[in-house]
Amino acid sequence: MDDTTKFLLGPVLALLPILVWELAIKPSRRRRNLALLLIAELELNLEELAYYRVFREENAENYLVNLLLPRSSFTAVQGMIAELPASDLRDLVRFYALTEKIDATHVKLAATLAILNSSTTPDDKAILSAAISAGTQRLGRILDEAWDLGAEARLSLDDVVRSSWMDAPPVIASTESIMSSARSRRAQGFSA
Repeated sequence: MDDTTKFLLGPVLALLPILVWELAIKPSRRRRNLALLLIAELELNLEELAYYRVFREENAENYLVNLLLPRSSFTAVQGMIAELPASDLRDLVRFYALTEKIDATHVKLAATLAILNSSTTPDDKAILSAAISAGTQRLGRILDEAWDLGAEARLSLDDVVRSSWMDAPPVIASTESIMSSARSRRAQGFSA
């Protein structure tokens, strides 16, 4: 190679590692870390949803328990989630929208139950009992939908983690093991 070619290629070759880092490795690493954080929160949510599903199986008539579905990680990284693939992003946003519906339905049911407990007339009790029954069924449907969507979103995010350039990704728990853990937790008498 002549000196002119070396002189012209030198800066390009010096910039090549920086370009690879900035354009390929760094964005892949950022997506991976974001996906890992969201997977961890989704697993927490799925554990809670599994517990409520087990509780519902045991108490078909009234399974109104304290609901706590964490959303702090999702809230904290909202500005960065656009880096995820569109299909994963859609599932994730839909899942968290369902958690909002779960909270709203739960609060409404709790308020209706409080009114029922303070009600004195049989007509009021019948109306409120019917409202609680309908709300409980709606909550059950939303919980089931959130379970399915959360499991799908978690698997999609796992694909993002596995496609990154980093070291071996952690193994995510299967939905069966999450349900088994919830049954064990319920059998031991832990509350939600």
